[in-house]
Amino acid sequence: PGHCMASAWLDVIFDRDVPEATRVNIGRAVDTTGDLLTKYKVVTREPIQIIVTTDLESYIQAIMFYLKKSRTEADKIAPFSGGLSGGGKPVIVIRGTPLLNSEPQEAFRVIPHEVFHQVQRQYGRTETVTWLSEGAPEVFRMIAQETAGFGRVNDYLGQAVKKVRRAPVIPDAREIATFNYATWTTMMQKNYPVYDMAVLMADQ
Repeated sequence: PGHCMASAWLDVIFDRDVPEATRVNIGRAVDTTGDLLTKYKVVTREPIQIIVTTDLESYIQAIMFYLKKSRTEADKIAPFSGGLSGGGKPVIVIRGTPLLNSEPQEAFRVIPHEVFHQVQRQYGRTETVTWLSEGAPEVFRMIAQETAGFGRVNDYLGQAVKKVRRAPVIPDAREIATFNYATWTTMMQKNYPVYDMAVLMADQ
């Protein structure tokens, strides 16, 4: 891996094989996210390290190395996530994908969300229901996308409403008011629209 960009609040490290377009897209998303943190007067207490991988396998390896997960844990998490924030350390691991390379908006879907998790972690962690700890980063992500000109927050919320209404089955709101992230992951694997429900609840 090699460093690409560094500042007072973060350090971005790319796998050697990460395409140039991915690097540019990640850089743009990082800049916009940093501008929003400044706008909202949020100062990170520790520099955040962002690791950008090449593909699924390198993502799994990075999760194991940087976040100290077992292979079994990494295999379970990786296929269902585009990024992962270290719960106990200032590290974010990003999964490299063709979409991240070809669509600038994809970087804005992942980077602001995971950085907001780091803000949550650094500003003191209390027992928070999962829908709120996941819904708030999604609202921040929408604000970042709107700032970058990729859409409007109200439109994204409208899309979330449609996904919930069209879902064949949705969990009871009390089910996603869990403190157990494994329960949340299980519902996500069942294709329940938990993120869409969480963002609508957080917005409200």
